[in-house]
Amino acid sequence: MLVALISKEIKNSLRERTIASVILLVFFIAAFSSVITYGLIYLYNPGYSNYPIKMAIVGDCGVGIDGICTTSERAFEMFYTNKVDAIVIIKTIEKTYVDLILPEDDYRAPIALSKIKRDLIKIEEELRKKNNATIFEYKVIYQNQELKVPEGVSIAFRFVYLILIPLLCITTAIVAAGMVIDSLTEEFERGTIEILLASPLSERMILFSKIVSPMLVSSVLTTLWIALLILNGIEIHNPPLVFIAGVSLASIFILTAYIIALKLKDRERSQFLFSIIATGVLPVLITKSWSPAVICGRIAAGSDFRLIPTILTILSILLVPTVRFVKDQ
Repeated sequence: MLVALISKEIKNSLRERTIASVILLVFFIAAFSSVITYGLIYLYNPGYSNYPIKMAIVGDCGVGIDGICTTSERAFEMFYTNKVDAIVIIKTIEKTYVDLILPEDDYRAPIALSKIKRDLIKIEEELRKKNNATIFEYKVIYQNQELKVPEGVSIAFRFVYLILIPLLCITTAIVAAGMVIDSLTEEFERGTIEILLASPLSERMILFSKIVSPMLVSSVLTTLWIALLILNGIEIHNPPLVFIAGVSLASIFILTAYIIALKLKDRERSQFLFSIIATGVLPVLITKSWSPAVICGRIAAGSDFRLIPTILTILSILLVPTVRFVKDQ
């Protein structure tokens, strides 16, 4: 009978449009993670694209900008026939002036702009070294100590492991919490909680079913998005530990939603209060190194955080059974 009750809870929750929509959203993001990552990175940094940009250089071709050195007439002819993607006009009158002609409403424009910017920065650095001018450098100081910032870490790496995976963890946890609130408050609003308590199942088993159902859904959902990320070519180090970290966060969210639903016994107020709490802790979940969501991404990236997610999981499992009594609420 307990299995049938758990199955009923899962089916009822999946019929909720909001929960079903969020689950589909998680599937979509994980299934098309490579495309989404590339698209967002392109919007943020067009220079990340490997598209080969061809530029025609008019004027002083010895400045150091890569391109085809030609006349103005020939440059515009090549530009309008799509033989080059941009025109760089360099004029030296006491100072050097650079004009850039780009295609209108074309994906090539931001890429070309990014390329010419890199070339100009490189020229500026070379001129500063040649003229013994000041070269500006930045340092990261934390607690009066300089932190060494690793070079060569791609934007894609940072987006996937610091943003995408933590957000998938958080979204999965929110889905599980929503299931708890809907399940419990529905019993109170319809008055069916008394019927459940009168069934052969003990009070503890009834409460257990309300917790196990969202835990099962969050576990399956976490497993699926991990698998989809791997199928998309994203390297996930130690998937079992990533799974533990994700389920740990879901357990904490489930416990919070459980307490709120038992206290308020009303869906709208419970969802509103939980939304406020979730919104308030979201900045912490995606910025603090000890957050299960951040740990999830860091483990996937290859960092060793074996102890922390295990402790969080044990604490979550120990905390959930402490909220046991429905009848007295």
